[in-house]
Amino acid sequence: MAGRYEQLQKSSECLYTIGSPVVISAMALLKDTQTGSIIAQVKFQSIFNHRITAVFADFAAKDISGASLAGVENFQYLDLHVGRNDNFGAKTAVNLPDSNTRKFKVKINRVVFSDNTTWEAPSNATLNSIVMCPIVETLGNTELVEQYKRDTVKSATYIPEEISDLWVCTCGILNRNTENKCYSCRLEKEKAFSAFNKEILQSNLDAYNEKMRIEADLQQAERDAEAEKQRIKREKEEKRQQEVMAKQKKIIKKVTIIGTPIISMIITFFVVLNTVIIPSSNYSKAEKLLVDRKYDEAYSAFVDLKNYKNAQEMAKKSCYEKALALVENEKYEEAIPIFETLAGYEKSQDIILQCNLALGMLAAAEINPDKALEYFEKALQGSTLEAARETIYTFAVSLYNENATEVARQWFSKTLDYKDSPQYIKLTSALKPNLLYGELGVTKELVSLLNDELKSFTPAQEKIKQTPYNQYVELLKYDGVYKRDNYYIRIDKGAISTYKYYEKAILAESHLKEFMDGKTQIDKTYYRNEITEIKEQGGFKIHSGSGYTFQANTWTCSWELNFSGNNVTVSGSSRENDLSNGVYTKIR
Repeated sequence: MAGRYEQLQKSSECLYTIGSPVVISAMALLKDTQTGSIIAQVKFQSIFNHRITAVFADFAAKDISGASLAGVENFQYLDLHVGRNDNFGAKTAVNLPDSNTRKFKVKINRVVFSDNTTWEAPSNATLNSIVMCPIVETLGNTELVEQYKRDTVKSATYIPEEISDLWVCTCGILNRNTENKCYSCRLEKEKAFSAFNKEILQSNLDAYNEKMRIEADLQQAERDAEAEKQRIKREKEEKRQQEVMAKQKKIIKKVTIIGTPIISMIITFFVVLNTVIIPSSNYSKAEKLLVDRKYDEAYSAFVDLKNYKNAQEMAKKSCYEKALALVENEKYEEAIPIFETLAGYEKSQDIILQCNLALGMLAAAEINPDKALEYFEKALQGSTLEAARETIYTFAVSLYNENATEVARQWFSKTLDYKDSPQYIKLTSALKPNLLYGELGVTKELVSLLNDELKSFTPAQEKIKQTPYNQYVELLKYDGVYKRDNYYIRIDKGAISTYKYYEKAILAESHLKEFMDGKTQIDKTYYRNEITEIKEQGGFKIHSGSGYTFQANTWTCSWELNFSGNNVTVSGSSRENDLSNGVYTKIR
């Protein structure tokens, strides 16, 4: 894209119309080298406190000689949300109609604010140039520039100046003449102008330099005093060392006079001190560190004792107990490397397997089967731990019970020789998704297995009963039509407009009598079917059949049933000949 457009005109001149809430801060004229079209781009800046939502502007075009060409009138910058000092418009392309355009000017006609007020440009409005001059060009001396910044604001860069109804702050922000402080840096207008005076700045600079000189002298005096203090301290230390050396020479002379026997005793003492007394003390300290659970310090202390007593064995114990503490705090991944360095020590190998098992369970709880399998495989490698196999098996069964058969089969495959994992693998392989009911349905493959290899496998028998039960419950929830006497009938009398697959649901009875609450559900379905037929007749009816004996009046009756043992308690209400509340005996 960068090579596609040729720049014909560019200007960074700041242009302003008196009273306008925006200024033009930059303009560019581009030519599309592929299409030959001319594009104008203008960068605006808001200098008004109210948010701007739209700007209307005219674009006057000219050719290379300055002759006027067709431009764009009343171009609209819409859907703006511009605050004070915000820039906008730079990314908006304005297509000029004449490809001979080589120059253009912009006139702002109208500005719309968020409170629906507008600013209209006067008919004789003109654009005036705003030139900001750097303060260094006037002051020249960089020290004076820095002094002006100290006297005003650190961001001071430009000469403060009044231009028509605006004033330029030294930080470069345009402000209204009615504003006594800069909108951006909050510098007072009077301070900005009064401080920009070479004589005042020079006087302030001289005072500042004198202050810095005094502070430097004070600091140097402090440094000199400190140096003298250190010199005296060194001389005292040198004198003390000389006195110590003199005393040592006297002691050596006396020892020489005393003779060899005493020297031998001293040597023996130092040998005992270094090989018995000090190591014993350090050993006791190391033991205390271990009791205080300061494992790293205890380990270092025992290692430093080298071959004293069982120090190296105690160093291993320090590492072992540290790893046990990590396991206690469920920091298994930190504990495993420590146990690995202690291979063969105590129960390190078994605890590594238990850590991997615990990590596997955590990964399984976070629904990360791949990571869980990785840890469980590590736990099973070379392991005879019954707990590991039992945990994997139990987790696989829980996945199966939640119908996650594909994942469950992966877990069962890790314990092929454990309990009834082979039967579960065959069962999960035979189960296929039933797309109609969202359950795992019965397949020919599963039926074949039930009659053969899985004949006595209880989970398989339960699963083949589960499917029709789920389908039956789903039928009771389905609104639509129901089939009776080989016809699909739509009940539509009075206020009755509920349709159920009652009779189709009852067909599940043979599969469900002894499964879960299937018998109770079927009894309720029979009753609902009979009530539907009574309501359809529209009158009083004593109905007996495959369900119960009922008395009802009209389709306006409403019923509540409670099943208990062989009886059904019915309560209801209607206009006349009300079905009396009571207990009806099942005749089927």
